[in-house]
Amino acid sequence: HKDFNKIPGVIRLLCDGYQPMIIHRDEISVVNHLIKNGDVIGASNLFINNGEVEVIDGPLTGLAGIITKVNKRKGRARVQLKLMGEPRVIDLPVSILTAKGHVSC
Repeated sequence: HKDFNKIPGVIRLLCDGYQPMIIHRDEISVVNHLIKNGDVIGASNLFINNGEVEVIDGPLTGLAGIITKVNKRKGRARVQLKLMGEPRVIDLPVSILTAKGHVSC
């Protein structure tokens, strides 16, 4: 499988033991949405009103439904994605906006 790394656009082959793993198109589309501006997922700006999360801008735009928890103090959002057929939880950076548009601490 070392020859796969020579294919343009291939970064790494994901394997389970000795078998390549399948990542379905819908799973890849979510990951591509998150990293569309590069290989690092940047921070999203969130507004929280009565427990409802609204994504103002950033990589999580249009994906508010996958946010399972927001830690305001740490500026992190827990996001659940389905990758390789299984749910995976990742933490992503966020800024919490107040009603006046200021970042809350």
